[in-house]
Amino acid sequence: MTAPRVLVVDDEADLRELLEITLIKMGLDVDSAECLKTARGYLAQHEYGLVLTDMRLPDGLGIE
Repeated sequence: MTAPRVLVVDDEADLRELLEITLIKMGLDVDSAECLKTARGYLAQHEYGLVLTDMRLPDGLGIE
């Protein structure tokens, strides 16, 4: 059985890194993106059990 995959989307590098480290320690597979464009690329390639996103990103709203 593989670990659930999580996508973290946040333009603040320190927060993104903290979330990534915490989730990895929980045994989850994590991808992280700094903007919507990168996040959309990940979403096109993988299925995620959870997406954690900042609401205001440089290229749009996280809810998109």
